Amino acid sequence: MDIKKGEEQIVRVPRKSGLTSSDGEEVLLNLSTGDTKSDNTEAAELVKKEFAVDNDVNSKKYAGITHSVGYYNSALYFNVNNKIFKYDLGSDKITEVKEYNTVSAQQDEDNEFTGMSFTVTTDKDKTVHTVKNHPIAALAIKDDGKMYVSIATNYCYASDYKYEETNYNSEYMNYKMGNQTISRGGDNDNQEFMWSANFVDTLDMSKVSSTDESAHHFDKVTVDPTCDANGFTEERCTDADCGIVKADTKEDTDQKATGHHYIKANDLYYTKDDAGNRKSGTYYLCTKCLDAQSSLPDGETAEHTYGNATATWNDDNTEAEVTVSCTECEGKELDALLDDQNKDTQELTKTAKTTDIKVEKPEGFDCEKGGEVTYVATATIDGKEYKASKKVTVEAGKHTYGEPTFKWSDDNKTCKATFKCTVCGTEHTEDCTVTSKIVAATCTTKGSTTYTATVSMNGKDYTDTKETDVVDPLGHKYGEPTFKWSDDHKTCTATFTCENDNSHVETVDCTITPETTKAVTCEEDGEIVYTASCEFGGKTYTNPETYKEVVKSSGHQYKDPVYTWSTDDEGNKVCVAAFTCSICGKTENVPGTVKAETTKEVTCTEDGSIKYTATISFNDQTYTTSKIETVQKTGHKYDDNGVCTVCGHKKPVITLKAKKAVYTGKAISIDEPTITEGEVVNLNYSYYSDKDCKNEISEPVDPGVYYVTVTADAGSDNAGVTSNTVTLTIAPQATKVTSVANATSNVTVSWNKVSKASGYYVYRSTDGKKFTKIATVKSASTVKYNDKKATKNGQKYVYKVVTYYNGNQTVSSAYSAAKTGYRLSTMKVSSLTNKKGKKAYIKWTKNSKSTGYQIKYVTGKSKAKTVKASSKAKTKTISKLKKGKTYKVRIRSYKKVSNVTYYSAWSKQKSVKIKK
Repeated sequence: MDIKKGEEQIVRVPRKSGLTSSDGEEVLLNLSTGDTKSDNTEAAELVKKEFAVDNDVNSKKYAGITHSVGYYNSALYFNVNNKIFKYDLGSDKITEVKEYNTVSAQQDEDNEFTGMSFTVTTDKDKTVHTVKNHPIAALAIKDDGKMYVSIATNYCYASDYKYEETNYNSEYMNYKMGNQTISRGGDNDNQEFMWSANFVDTLDMSKVSSTDESAHHFDKVTVDPTCDANGFTEERCTDADCGIVKADTKEDTDQKATGHHYIKANDLYYTKDDAGNRKSGTYYLCTKCLDAQSSLPDGETAEHTYGNATATWNDDNTEAEVTVSCTECEGKELDALLDDQNKDTQELTKTAKTTDIKVEKPEGFDCEKGGEVTYVATATIDGKEYKASKKVTVEAGKHTYGEPTFKWSDDNKTCKATFKCTVCGTEHTEDCTVTSKIVAATCTTKGSTTYTATVSMNGKDYTDTKETDVVDPLGHKYGEPTFKWSDDHKTCTATFTCENDNSHVETVDCTITPETTKAVTCEEDGEIVYTASCEFGGKTYTNPETYKEVVKSSGHQYKDPVYTWSTDDEGNKVCVAAFTCSICGKTENVPGTVKAETTKEVTCTEDGSIKYTATISFNDQTYTTSKIETVQKTGHKYDDNGVCTVCGHKKPVITLKAKKAVYTGKAISIDEPTITEGEVVNLNYSYYSDKDCKNEISEPVDPGVYYVTVTADAGSDNAGVTSNTVTLTIAPQATKVTSVANATSNVTVSWNKVSKASGYYVYRSTDGKKFTKIATVKSASTVKYNDKKATKNGQKYVYKVVTYYNGNQTVSSAYSAAKTGYRLSTMKVSSLTNKKGKKAYIKWTKNSKSTGYQIKYVTGKSKAKTVKASSKAKTKTISKLKKGKTYKVRIRSYKKVSNVTYYSAWSKQKSVKIKK
């Protein structure tokens, strides 16, 4: 079967061929492209559209969606998105059968596997969950004549099937294959989507498949708009086990697509960090269509939309608490609203208390007659006004009083309370009971006389107070404090007692300030005086009793000595040890006794050494230190013959050899020298661009001729030795001749471009043995040469090319490999005519040096064709041409030598129109 990645097809294959065979296969419908055998292309396009929704949208929301096919009465039934389609195998007609919009489910609590316990119901009393516009997960038609349709949901085991999980990560993958771990999609691992539930609907296929309208109970159904689709009406069978759509009844309503409603939500993943804690993240969820995004889509907002105001009222309806809820999220069963990560952060409702209460009553209303009135509470929440109302029946002759207005007498001995009916405005005044209470002033509280008026109305007490004769608080009166040092004299407290009330006591911690009255030294004791003071009431108090502490002298604490070596006027070594006190810095310098010992004799080539040991006595302790000094080697003393007069050593000789190399783009060095008559060290190579060795350079890279010398130390005596001067020649890289080809009147030789070239020398031979330079190409970028003297028909020509570079000197590469060609004169078409039978007749002048001929012909933009002719031929007839077409024809000769074919240049084109 020819199926591209991502495509799904419904294919019919003859039973005898087998399901895996492509013999006789027939594609009825390609769900991905809409290509179909059916004439009903409009329905096929709808299938294609719904398939794209499954692929691009639903697969990113739900863990398991399958496009399945069932067979019943010569028709195929299949699901795409939230729709069921039918493909009639007899008529090849495609029709939409059923669409699932609002789906409610009941639960069989006896089913131990909860994920399989939900079935579709229309009984509101049995409904436990309702979803809207969810896709179909799969369908199946069984032998009992029923179709079983599974509606996909995200009610899952992780939430005990109480709400739907969201933020499915279709990109997530994590598994092992051998020693390799395949991982992608980040931290969101989808474990909460395990064992998701489907709502299973059961349809009667005898009804679903029936085209008899009398077998159905069609009624007009209104479908609400979605985030991206308008609302519509259509006629559907209202039987619970059917629900098919009546063809051609769908009509759009005025309800337009609502757009998305995004909120920001938290997600707790099952993947863990290095500390073993579960990772988390945030995402944006449309609570209407369950679209989840890692970032807020452009042009969208993430906030709740409030409405549906309700109110809780006080007993006399003078105050209300107004509550508004998110109109889009209210009642939704989603993890982003209800799970532990979100239930306390999603503000699904907001409340505000208000006393802005209005009473709406019918015209002519009178409390004496009674009747129904409406209380309307107005509250402002987030800058927007919301209204909630309450209907109340007022009994005849009964007023509704709120809080009264109190009026006191001038001496506050009496008070009257006036009540006003909140419904009709009638006023009623009552005398209050007045009591009084006198409170004396203290250090911290004021004194006053308080009058309280009390009145009762309809079984409820109301009070009001008046405060008079107010006396300010007396304030504290603290005197001098009592100080108390701690036993170790490290802390001190100060206690203050109020003279107005001795029960008012305040204790504060003092600040201890030390003062050194006598500094301690290594030879004398010191003294520190501690003073306690505190801040209280904006004043500073100091304890007259101070504490003195004697700091004992510890004596000098000498550190390890520092040794200083020197040489006296007589050349003797002297060592002095400096002992410094770590406390006061006093230093004692003590000379030591020094002894010398030769540890190694000095020679011409090796240093000698002497060990000096010093002994010092200080504070009843003995200190020893030593120092080894190197005696420099004397070096060889060579005579005129290069022989040391002390040890007989011979002076070494350094010999370099000239070197030739090929350019590599990297620095090239001379080979190591030959050393005779001893050893050398510290070889130092010097490279020069001139023969006189005046212009020194670094190791050369570019082609050219360079001069090299080496200097070195002669072994351990460091005597300087210089080598001979040699040449280092760097030649450019050799090129490769790529072709020797016939041009119209001569031969063209081509070769590869070489980096770091100034140009090329071209050599030619007619026998492949003796080569003559025929040209100098002075541009490195020119890689071909027209040999205008290579014109002899049938002549063999062999070419080589040499690269040259103009550096400090001009240097040349090795010869390229030879490349052979044969000169063949360019052919000419003598005549080209149309012959009967849709043929073309071509005639040319024979080339006696050729092995045969190639003829190429082409018409329009079609692919050119080629035919051959023998070396003896002078003409050729080309058959099977197309009448009315004009053909362009050209010819060339070729020559075969040792299984290699050499071609002439093509002739000029001639044209012929096929008329017969």
